[in-house]
Amino acid sequence: MKNYYVWRADCADCAKVDRWMAEMAAVMPELRPAIGTFERLERPQAEALGLCCDELPALFVEGERRLQGAPGKRGLLMLLQEVRRRLEAQD
Repeated sequence: MKNYYVWRADCADCAKVDRWMAEMAAVMPELRPAIGTFERLERPQAEALGLCCDELPALFVEGERRLQGAPGKRGLLMLLQEVRRRLEAQD
């Protein structure tokens, strides 16, 4: 299943999403398969699907959901939450 996020060259949120994706993949290689399910939609495709240009992916929410209750993943979940806090604090 693919998840889509809308990307525009002139959108600060889109640049933020790209940075989050790269940061998450670098910090937590085990999330790369989940990150790989996200595909960038260029603006014309997004408009055809009726998506908002500033719609952000639910990567963090989905990552946290998958890790909730997973055996031995509590530390990873805490790391995921900490990475999100730090990235959001930078913006």
